[in-house]
Amino acid sequence: MSLRASLVVGTTFTFLLVGCGTATSSEAGAPAITSPEPTDPAPADGANDAGDGTDAGPRSGSISGPDVGPAVDAFDAALAAAVCSRLAACCSNADYAAFFQGYAAPPFELEVAPLPAACAATLSTTFGKLHKKWAGSAQAGRITFSSARAQTCVSGISSAACGVPLTTALFDAACFGTRGSEVFTKIAPPGAACKDIKDGTFYGECDPKLGFCGSAGKCEAWRKTGEDCGVIPTRMFCAPALSCMGGSPSAPGKCSGEPINRQIGESCAAVSGPLELCAAGSYCEGDTGKCTATKPNGAACKYDEECVTNHPYSCSPFGGGTCGSDSFCKTPGTK
Repeated sequence: MSLRASLVVGTTFTFLLVGCGTATSSEAGAPAITSPEPTDPAPADGANDAGDGTDAGPRSGSISGPDVGPAVDAFDAALAAAVCSRLAACCSNADYAAFFQGYAAPPFELEVAPLPAACAATLSTTFGKLHKKWAGSAQAGRITFSSARAQTCVSGISSAACGVPLTTALFDAACFGTRGSEVFTKIAPPGAACKDIKDGTFYGECDPKLGFCGSAGKCEAWRKTGEDCGVIPTRMFCAPALSCMGGSPSAPGKCSGEPINRQIGESCAAVSGPLELCAAGSYCEGDTGKCTATKPNGAACKYDEECVTNHPYSCSPFGGGTCGSDSFCKTPGTK
């Protein structure tokens, strides 16, 4: 893919959470989430806001309104307890610290990793910095919360084996994405009132399949190829797969065409125009700017995307690792 696309994907990836190969599963059961029963069916047009091309769809047991706050608090507490239990069982001191580095950026802004005794309480509060914003919108009926999907996330973490299974689970955007998840569903359609809730997106409370929260406080449809786009003085965002080209503070740009698929050996480094996406089994090599075949396990690598086996920390350590690594959060240490 192009360097621009790599930056987009890399940024989204960073916003997911970090975690901890293959041996044993958790002996403890998942902490229970106690939440009110839903009073209304899930909206038919629900979708996630993960920014990763997935479509969450309506969620079983979704709720909105005044009952959401206690349900979200219970979810944060149960999820934090599950995560901290597995970190203690699976992760070295360095892995433990690396996990919490994922929360240094907004909206979390956690400065240092907590002591183990404070892990669950600190992580629950940290989750709440984002989830309470979404819960406020859910109370207004613009986002829904699925207690059933929340319980699935907690159970998945609790039962994940050390190493790759737990690492993968803790990076899962469906549970931990800061741009949205399958637990929280943004549902406001174009034309509906919306707020920019400072959750790291310009989608606000709007259904990300359909559009974004505009400058006038209403959801607007994504701009299409050839339409005006920009941020100042008015928000006019292209559909997620498109680029905004040629804009300036005094004049709008234009939305690009659809992404271009590139084959191995072809250029993927264009800095303007449509996004360039490398075919399956290849990646955009930063030094050459060309699509390059992914590397087998055991090959030297800099980043996960270079490897045939592509999961968080599959190239470890970053910048000078080996494809196929399963070392992250595989060996517990003394915190």
